[in-house]
Amino acid sequence: MLLCETLCAFGAVWLQGQAVPPLPAAPPALHAVGRGEEIDGAEVDIVDGNVVGAKKRALEEAFLRAVERVFQAELEDAGFSAAGALPDELVRLRGGFATGARRYVRSYRVVEDLEAGGKLKVAVAAVVDRAFLRRQIEKARAATPAVTGPASAVQVMSPEGNPQLVPALTKALRAGGLVAEAVEAGATGRPETVRVLLRGHAKVEGEVRGAGLMAARCQVDLAVRRPGGSRDLVLPSAIEWGFGPEAPVAEQACLDRLAPLAAKVVVPAVNELSLGTVLKSVTVTLDLVEPLALERFVRRLRRVGTVSRYELRRIALGAADVRVETNLPPDVLAKALTQAMEDELTLTAEPAVGDRIRMTLRVRADAAPAFPEDEGLEASP
Repeated sequence: MLLCETLCAFGAVWLQGQAVPPLPAAPPALHAVGRGEEIDGAEVDIVDGNVVGAKKRALEEAFLRAVERVFQAELEDAGFSAAGALPDELVRLRGGFATGARRYVRSYRVVEDLEAGGKLKVAVAAVVDRAFLRRQIEKARAATPAVTGPASAVQVMSPEGNPQLVPALTKALRAGGLVAEAVEAGATGRPETVRVLLRGHAKVEGEVRGAGLMAARCQVDLAVRRPGGSRDLVLPSAIEWGFGPEAPVAEQACLDRLAPLAAKVVVPAVNELSLGTVLKSVTVTLDLVEPLALERFVRRLRRVGTVSRYELRRIALGAADVRVETNLPPDVLAKALTQAMEDELTLTAEPAVGDRIRMTLRVRADAAPAFPEDEGLEASP
C-alpha cells in the first residue's frame, strides 16, 4: 500500500512537468442555410492557371442562377401564366442578368471552393434583393404591355429516353409562348411542327462542404428540326446545378432549373425556323463619351435577344464600329438597344441611313460598378 502511494505521488509530480497534448479539435459545424439565401454552384475551367479569374467567372455564373430562380418566382407571383409569352421589356430585363446579376445580390458567402482536374467548383449562399428585383419587374411591365405573337407548334422528344426532362422542357417552352407537346421518341410528327430533340443526364456530385446539402449537375444537348426537314440544327448545350438534403432531391432540383434555361436557347431557334426569319447586317457606329462605355456596350450586346451575332470591326479614339446580325430594321434595332441597356448606358440615336446607325454612348451616372469579370472585350461567340 505504501509502495502504491509512493509511486502514484511520483507519477503526479512527473506529469506536472510534461506538456499535456491538446484535445482533438471538434469537427467544424455545418453552416445552415440562412433565411433568404439561395444555394447555387458553378463549375468553370481554369485557363492558364488563372484561379482568380476562374473564381470570378464561377461567382458570376452562380449569381446568375440565383437571380434567375428568384426572378421566375416573382413572375409567378405577379400572375404570369405558364402558357403565355413575356412582354418584351421583361425579356430584356432577364437578358440583362447575364452581365448584371451581381447588382441584384445583397450579400453572399462562399460555402465551397474546390479546385480539381483543371476545374474550379464554387458553391455560394446568396441573398437576392427581392424588393429591388420586384421594382424592376413592375417598371418593365408598365413600360410595355404583354403582346403574344403568332405561336409556333413544336413537339418535344428524347431519342435516348429522358422521361423526366421532356415534360419539364415542354412546360418551359409553353411559358415561352410556344404551342408545345411531349411525344415519345419515334412518333410520327405533323408536317407543320418543329421537333425539339434532347439528350440529357443528371449526376450527383457529392456533398457541399459547409452546407449539409447534396449537389447534382445536369446537362442537356439540344437540337431542332424544321417542319418536313431531315437535318437537325444543333443548339448550345444547357448546364445547371441543383441542391437538396438528399441525392434524389438535388437531382430533381437540378432538372427543374435546367428546363427554363434550355427553353431560352430553344424558343428563338424555333421561332426562326417556323417564321422563316431573315437576318440582315446592320453597322452601328458609336461615338464614345467615355472609353469604358464600349466595354459595357459589348458585354450587354451579347445578351440582347434580337441580336444573332456581332463583330467589332473598328476601334478608334472616341469611336467604334460594330456590325450586328439581326432580324430588325435599323431604326427598330436602335430602339431595342436603347431599352435593353438603359439601366447602365445612355444611348442617343440619329436617324438610320440605309443599314447604318449612329449612336452616342455614355455610362449612366447611377450605373452599378462593372463586375470584376468585365475586364477587357470578348469576341462574339
